Amino acid sequence: MKRKLLHTFTLAVLFTFSVLLTGCSGQGAGTLHKLSGYLLHPSNLSSPEDINLRSDDGWSYYFTYKDEDYYAEYSSDTWKIYNSYRIKSPRDILLICKALDAEHRVPSRDYESFRTPADMAFEWEQHNIAYEQLPEDNSWRANAKNVDLDPEDQGKTFKDIYEERTGNKIDLEKIMENKGRIKEKLKEKLKEVLEDQ
Repeated sequence: MKRKLLHTFTLAVLFTFSVLLTGCSGQGAGTLHKLSGYLLHPSNLSSPEDINLRSDDGWSYYFTYKDEDYYAEYSSDTWKIYNSYRIKSPRDILLICKALDAEHRVPSRDYESFRTPADMAFEWEQHNIAYEQLPEDNSWRANAKNVDLDPEDQGKTFKDIYEERTGNKIDLEKIMENKGRIKEKLKEKLKEVLEDQ
């Protein structure tokens, strides 16, 4: 089993490096981020109940993920999850969103229907991308560490949210400057997998 995991991980790393070196479209980059998320951050949850979502007042919540408590608030049709950037597994993000949705629904942008756990998870992942890619001195990076799952940001990509909040066009050249940092993260993860063998 470990050999199969190592083989899969190695293929993912090689694929990621080739895409980073040759470049890809915005949609391709999103697919790559999701794929690498599944491969580099395996799921720790099997169901929404695994997070033990709890509250004393119906507005302030705690849930447990990987033996650590996280704080979330529901207010004015919005879920806010603090330190959400630390949860990286796409499958686990979806399961957490399912638990939150079962507790309080978030209206869709048109306020005629409700957001789905899948589209809330997409928004969370966009915040994670922002947190990982923006320079440490960027003020929006600090805001991206906590995700607000609200009606207005439904379906928006990292690019949409960044340009709307900063008033600046996204500079792909600056983002590509960070590809060295991405490569280093992949190397660290590969080293961890090899050391576990």
